[in-house]
Amino acid sequence: TNILRHAQAEEVRITLTGSGITIVNDGARGEAAPVLGGLAVLRDRVERDGGTLTVEQGDGRFLTAAAFPGRRDDR
Repeated sequence: TNILRHAQAEEVRITLTGSGITIVNDGARGEAAPVLGGLAVLRDRVERDGGTLTVEQGDGRFLTAAAFPGRRDDR
């Protein structure tokens, strides 16, 4: 829903593996560092489960990735 609310995306790519998820869209406005807002809550939840949340913005793209090290990709 964040992409629909906050981005002007034409393309979204979602990659799901046994060890995490990555979501990239091409609708990022500006090049400033992203403000986490609601993503801060997600980061806390991911970290509580031993994972890491990466949020990056640049070149018109916005990336959000949750990784859970130690989990196998073939689950």
